[in-house]
Amino acid sequence: MSFRVIAARFVTIFGAFAIVTSGLFNGIYFTGENTLITLLLAGLIFTVIQLFIKPIVVLFTCPIMLLSLGLVGFFVSLAVLYATALLTATLNTGGQLVIESLGWGILASIIMGILDSALEYLLGRQRDRRIVEVTEVRTVIEDRRGQADAQFNALIADDDKDDFDVIDPNTGRPR
Repeated sequence: MSFRVIAARFVTIFGAFAIVTSGLFNGIYFTGENTLITLLLAGLIFTVIQLFIKPIVVLFTCPIMLLSLGLVGFFVSLAVLYATALLTATLNTGGQLVIESLGWGILASIIMGILDSALEYLLGRQRDRRIVEVTEVRTVIEDRRGQADAQFNALIADDDKDDFDVIDPNTGRPR
């Protein structure tokens, strides 16, 4: 994973944290005297957890996630948010992320997911990934096209009728 990807994730998560904790919701906020430093630290912690730990948790909860039709994904995101709140309180930076109740946590994780997706779209990260995938598919197809064309032409040019049996429908015997 490149530094550019991690930096883009950090910027989107920092923006989502800034919007969610800006006072729009009373149940999730930063306390203390160094709220900007705490906001930066929370964004960094959330980015690290989101990029490195969450995929492992999602992998282990995949069967449950399939059975619940993705409902467990909300709780995984909620657990990541609560882990971030716990780590900001533990690191003693002069502030901490406060989530007052489970309802505020669920609402914040939903809003953060929506904001994260919207900010990724606006920053163009999804478009870059799609361009790379399309280019890779085109490269693979172009590499194999000559071989596939040669095999197809060999099949068409093959006039040998002994490869298969033709049965007369009237008699039921080979012609």
